[in-house]
Amino acid sequence: MITLYQHIEHLLLSHDCVVVPHFGGFVAHEAEARYVEAEALFFPPVRLVRFNPDLTIGDDLLLNHLCRLYNFGESEGKRAIQTMVHQLRGQLLAEGQVDFGSLGIFSQDEDGDIQFSACQAGAITPAHYGLDAFRMPRLAERKPTAKGHRRALSHENHKHDLITFSISRRAIRNTLAMAAVLLAVALFAVPLNIVRRHQFQVASLFPSDAISITHDKAVQPTADAIVMPTTTDVSAPATTQEATTTTPQAAEPAADNNFAVVFASNVSLKNAERYVAELATKGIGGAHVMKSGKTIRVIVDGLATENEAYNQVREFRAMGAEFADVWVLKL
Repeated sequence: MITLYQHIEHLLLSHDCVVVPHFGGFVAHEAEARYVEAEALFFPPVRLVRFNPDLTIGDDLLLNHLCRLYNFGESEGKRAIQTMVHQLRGQLLAEGQVDFGSLGIFSQDEDGDIQFSACQAGAITPAHYGLDAFRMPRLAERKPTAKGHRRALSHENHKHDLITFSISRRAIRNTLAMAAVLLAVALFAVPLNIVRRHQFQVASLFPSDAISITHDKAVQPTADAIVMPTTTDVSAPATTQEATTTTPQAAEPAADNNFAVVFASNVSLKNAERYVAELATKGIGGAHVMKSGKTIRVIVDGLATENEAYNQVREFRAMGAEFADVWVLKL
């Protein structure tokens, strides 16, 4: 059977007082952290247990605990407590001292008086779990060296060299407003180079070849550049040099028909002409070859709007799987 002190240790985890009938009460209290200067040790807070022999009337806490633990009746529980108290008194009488676990030590003098010495490490409690004493010697006072003294004096001298400026918020706001005005004037005063003619191709969401862009020499094109359409200056006449740099095409689309459906791209001229003839046999008579620089395509143009072009794409795709990759080109 579990000894008496083990039952009391368990009950003190959640209670501050446990009374053993006809023996005494065990009362727990908190002791604050302390520092022993002579040993330079910090001790954590502990939960100490005191024994009061005058608390002999039980509050049935220990009795109810034993009844639940061993499935005792009330009379059986009282007899179990009497047995454990009788064993404790007999051991004290025989040995003069009894180790009461983590709670402390009981001793009995020649006069029969019972003394209890609480364990200085304190009773087990979850609130103080893991806390331990640690040593921290007092830091010795460090005297400043001559080098450190000179550095401190130099720092003090530099502090007197600081100059403080005071600027009002109104001056800051006026300065920011003036900067904004100057920036706006500078932006509107910069002359704009108007590109007179643009010929570009815009790829749709459908698979297509790379976008190619052609414009006059005022802007140097790059391999991956994408030029957004700008306003075309129709009043300025085209020069002879601009006319010679225009990309040749086999069929020039009408001014209002700006979209085409592409059936093949980046093919040879011979294969493109053969494919046009094949499309004609399948009922697509408007297909023809379009040359743009080194790129040769087979297209059907004459589509005025983008919606009309995509409607035409859906019609071609419905004709068979061979037209699944046709896409829209903006001329």
